[in-house]
Amino acid sequence: MQYYGDLLRRLQKESTTGVGMYFVKKCLLRIKQSRLSENETRFFMMCAVSANDGLQKFLEQQQWEHTGFWQQRLYFSRVKSQVPMAVKAYISCLLVLLGSQKKLLLKKLQLSEAEMLQKWEYLFYYEAADKVHFNRFMQAVTEKDGLLHVFTTLGEVLFTQLQGKCLGPPVSLTANGELAQRLVSEDAYIVTCRLKEMK
Repeated sequence: MQYYGDLLRRLQKESTTGVGMYFVKKCLLRIKQSRLSENETRFFMMCAVSANDGLQKFLEQQQWEHTGFWQQRLYFSRVKSQVPMAVKAYISCLLVLLGSQKKLLLKKLQLSEAEMLQKWEYLFYYEAADKVHFNRFMQAVTEKDGLLHVFTTLGEVLFTQLQGKCLGPPVSLTANGELAQRLVSEDAYIVTCRLKEMK
């Protein structure tokens, strides 16, 4: 992830047909336009860009049945309406992992847990279905092999939402779950490091 001050400039220079980019840009603009503290702005923007990059890396590891410029544009048109749910499933999982750093997170943002969640839902356009995914992740964490189940579920959600009749069958559900775990865990580590650097 790049420093948040460069994020909007970077996305404005790239094609909005990037799989997650058009929705992530929408979230970034809402974050920028909201009356947030410096730390809040940095945190929410980092999470948004994590999802954009994470989805791209996830798709790069899938088997594509069709490639080429026109096929990619057709693919985007098929999955565009489903991208927001994929993005929000990713950041929901990210937030679950950041739960282990809740005390640090709330201290740096100077928010209560309720205030932070309220802003999270507003800035990332959460709807009822998105909250269902988040609650499923939260519940799964408390169960045996909870995190494994969380990542397996995330891998399934991402593949289902982004398949668009262009992706071949997944190598395996386990492989996609492990990929999701690696991507989200790396992002959670980076966000935690950035939180520790905040004043």
